[in-house]
Amino acid sequence: MPVYLAVNGKVFDVSAGRNFYGPGGPYENFAGRDASRGLACGSFDEDMLTKALQGPLDDLKGLGAEEWEAMRGWEERFLEKYLVVGKLMAVGDEEAKKEDGGKKTCITTATPPHWPTAETFSALMSRARLSL
Repeated sequence: MPVYLAVNGKVFDVSAGRNFYGPGGPYENFAGRDASRGLACGSFDEDMLTKALQGPLDDLKGLGAEEWEAMRGWEERFLEKYLVVGKLMAVGDEEAKKEDGGKKTCITTATPPHWPTAETFSALMSRARLSL
């Protein structure tokens, strides 16, 4: 089962790093989430994660220059190691509707906040538009 997380709007398949992002891994709380703020701030705290999964995306307001630099560093590392499988979009986003016939996976903020089980992964995929 794949493990996804998002950084700066890009959804990465981090399954190859399952020992880090899967159950029991040091970064497991980022699985199925937008990890941008937590990685930018070097924090694993729950308050760094999207709470209202049906709500708006984190606009990353309040990040300072050092935090933006840290997040971009993580983004670059992810781009070197993992496949980008889609773009993070808010539930009901007009752009997501336009992607319907496109070539991207649109993972919304409705993504489960935990390691996906077979049931939650199925629900996640029903909310995403896949064209891989």
